[in-house]
Amino acid sequence: MIQEAPEKKESPPPQSPPALELRSVSYNSLKPNSLNLDNFSSTVSPKQLVEVHLDQQQNPHEFIELVVGLRTPVQGTIRACGMDWLTSQYESVFKIRSRIGRVFGGPAWIQNLTVGENIRLAPLHQRIRAKIIQQKLEHWIERLSGQYAGEVKRSLRSRPAFVQEHILQISQLIRAMINDPLVLLLERPFKGIPKEIRKDLTTAIVQQCQSGTAVLWFTDRPLSDLQDTVEYRSWKISHNNMLVNGGVA
Repeated sequence: MIQEAPEKKESPPPQSPPALELRSVSYNSLKPNSLNLDNFSSTVSPKQLVEVHLDQQQNPHEFIELVVGLRTPVQGTIRACGMDWLTSQYESVFKIRSRIGRVFGGPAWIQNLTVGENIRLAPLHQRIRAKIIQQKLEHWIERLSGQYAGEVKRSLRSRPAFVQEHILQISQLIRAMINDPLVLLLERPFKGIPKEIRKDLTTAIVQQCQSGTAVLWFTDRPLSDLQDTVEYRSWKISHNNMLVNGGVA
């Protein structure tokens, strides 16, 4: 008598780690408008957008440097795509950090390079072929620049000091997108951006999030209209201390 072998149950696919993970992190800044953490724990997953609402004086620069491993917390663990910044080898750190797109709220450019050289720097370090980089650059210029595409293209040959603020800000978004980011860190990304293209830029960021990128968006303008377009969460700030969803982490 032939008996059928029991049916093998397929094990579920392994769950990918959060794009960003902060566990019991504490950090105290000496600057009055910087953000502090007190045993803060939270995550940002792929395809998730987390809003951090700032007032006009608050500066998230030191917090973002913590997230990308450029500062060390007093205590706790910070991981990007499962990698601990403090215990991983340089090659792993470099690989992950190059896949984090960032729009800076302060100084953002290497001044002795042209805008185009600045934008191409990270993918070149990743040894992506120049032809591929150029194709991506042209795509994102057309996608993000709207009626300012011509000005953006001309600015690529200029050093940042000689380029208008709104063109530099559009170029920051292009640079953040060009390397297929796993994480987008946006620090007041629309500062100086003409109002007539903000809607298209928002759509591009949402679509990037929907495609798998985790987005951490620091803003002094509420993003409540995005709640129905992506998996949306928020981190709040009280007296310069970071909170999760309005409560203590």
